[in-house]
Amino acid sequence: MTGGRTPLYTIMLGTGQHNAWKLVPSGRRYLESFDHYLRVAQESERAGVHGLLLADGLSLDEARQVPRGFEPLTLLAGLAVHTTRIALIATASTTFNEPYNVARTVNSLDNLSRGRVGVNLVTSFTGEENFGGTLPHPKDRYARAREFTDVLRQLWTSWEPDAVIEDAASGLYFRPDGVVPINHVGDHFSVAGPLNVPRSPQGAPAIGTAGSSDLGRQFAADVASFVYAAQPSRLLAEDYFNDLRNRARRARSDGTRPTVLTGVIPIIGETRKQARELAARLRQPSDFETGRRRVAQLLGGADLSRLARADTIDPADIPPPDDIVRRQGRYEIFKSLAIDEKYTLGELVEFVTNSSGHWTVIGTVDDVVAEFADRFDADLTDGFNVWPTHYPDGLDVITQRLLPELRHAGYFTPLPKEPQTFRDVFTTQEPIILSARAEASRR
Repeated sequence: MTGGRTPLYTIMLGTGQHNAWKLVPSGRRYLESFDHYLRVAQESERAGVHGLLLADGLSLDEARQVPRGFEPLTLLAGLAVHTTRIALIATASTTFNEPYNVARTVNSLDNLSRGRVGVNLVTSFTGEENFGGTLPHPKDRYARAREFTDVLRQLWTSWEPDAVIEDAASGLYFRPDGVVPINHVGDHFSVAGPLNVPRSPQGAPAIGTAGSSDLGRQFAADVASFVYAAQPSRLLAEDYFNDLRNRARRARSDGTRPTVLTGVIPIIGETRKQARELAARLRQPSDFETGRRRVAQLLGGADLSRLARADTIDPADIPPPDDIVRRQGRYEIFKSLAIDEKYTLGELVEFVTNSSGHWTVIGTVDDVVAEFADRFDADLTDGFNVWPTHYPDGLDVITQRLLPELRHAGYFTPLPKEPQTFRDVFTTQEPIILSARAEASRR
């Protein structure tokens, strides 16, 4: 283990892998009910899982068998009523939202849940057809996201910690100088403020990001308390983690850095053979041509029509990074797998069908424990955002078999019984490393 720490664990709140609904006897209607999400939340909390992360999309992806559907803050508000300790992470678009609305709804949920909320800010690579029809260039999306984040923070701190005085004699509920306008005027937003919701129990809700492109990494280093990382190979994980750590050291003076939660899909069987059989069931039906199109899209529209399954991809056939408008992070991942790790087209199709670009571990519980331990001990992550393969069995395997074995091996410390804020659990502090010149100046 690394420095006495143990990994953090979150559960990706959803409906399992793309074809997982076919393994549920009662069909997809079971997965669309509130009872399903409530069971996931309460079972996860009982098992000591540290948080729930709810992804989001603003349009219908026809390739998905089950749509993501429910709006995150609405669903998490319902789950907050029925849980007391587990952290709740909502996803919100900075491209197709206004900061005042997001600041108000997230801060409301943080107050109502007693400080258990983080928000995953994304720049959105789809959905423009529902918001005017134009998707800005990534540089413009991130410029808007930076100002969006600045406005959120100003609004969340527009109430001083001691602003509420409830002075019956004067008739003042809060000090006039304790709740002040922000009067923000920028390139993308004009927001007077202040927020009309009191300050969060944790000061301000925590901000997370999920982008792994160059723009996404710098944004995370500058603003994020936590990051959701899709790094499917050890090589990619090492590059991402070390780069993010170095960027955060340059960007911050307080010794904090984003807490890295690596997305992972454990496909677990009693034996390795059973695990491989489950993985095959989750891939079916596997349409090679559909997979080829998905890989081509992720590689920025590369022409893969001439390639057979066993062929590797010529780097010259992959568009340059500056031409990529959507999913730059996934583009970089699949480009690295194709060029640096020499995946064949067939291997890339199988990979995208199985995991959509996420790290997948196939094997027994012991195999998964060993893989988690290896990545954590190598100092390549702070924890794992675990995707159950299917419900209800996939979740039960994680909470009733995998987590107890991880705890026995020293790689899982359950969430404390006493409620804590999101920041209490997910803040990562590292020793501040000074340059030789700065160190000399302190002597």
